[in-house]
Amino acid sequence: MRTKQGPSKNKFVQQSFPVRQLVYTTGCVLPFFIVSAVVCFVVGGPIYYYSAQIVSFEYVYSDPEKTNTCPDVGELPCLIRFNLKEAIPGPVFMYYTLTNFYQNHRRYIASRSDAMNRGDFGSQPPPLDGAPDPSSKTCFGFDTYSANGKTIQFYPCGLAAMSLFNDTFRLFHAPSGLEVNWTADRVSWPVSDARRFQSKPEAWLRANCFRLGGRGDPAADDPAFAGFP
Repeated sequence: MRTKQGPSKNKFVQQSFPVRQLVYTTGCVLPFFIVSAVVCFVVGGPIYYYSAQIVSFEYVYSDPEKTNTCPDVGELPCLIRFNLKEAIPGPVFMYYTLTNFYQNHRRYIASRSDAMNRGDFGSQPPPLDGAPDPSSKTCFGFDTYSANGKTIQFYPCGLAAMSLFNDTFRLFHAPSGLEVNWTADRVSWPVSDARRFQSKPEAWLRANCFRLGGRGDPAADDPAFAGFP
């Protein structure tokens, strides 16, 4: 049987589909650029105006070159006061920045207990006889604490909870000295608060858990904790 020789006649294989090439003329190019420029001015003008009204102030209180700083290592509270150089109209938003802190490290991400963060790790108190809670198996050594011959369960456990940024900021109005109230609402997404971060009742925590700082309020309900890990 003789095989047909020669290239395929298929237009797709030969890339011989009919094409059209646009010819750009002055009459069609200039109106396009003029309309685009008008749209950019209309949209960008208000954005630039309102962004220019924003007043920002940055203070690095861990800078070793400044005299008013905190030591790198220390157990006692460190208080730092600084004054804003100009008036800031409301609303005022405060942000903190961490450098050389890698939250996407594989060991850091894995060292956490989603069951504890959701508050559904069981209705029984955490074991105090040295046996780790089953829900803390992914905390990798940051699940229990030994004190007075007893092994106490961390709640919540893991590196994410143990390294939570816990500096406190307070804002005062000058020259009256009255403290300005602010809130941590809407720091994290509502879906994160409702599904991923819930806590046991405060009475249960006080009776069965050891918490650093002794504040007694549920850590998993803290919006700062929900947005941190």
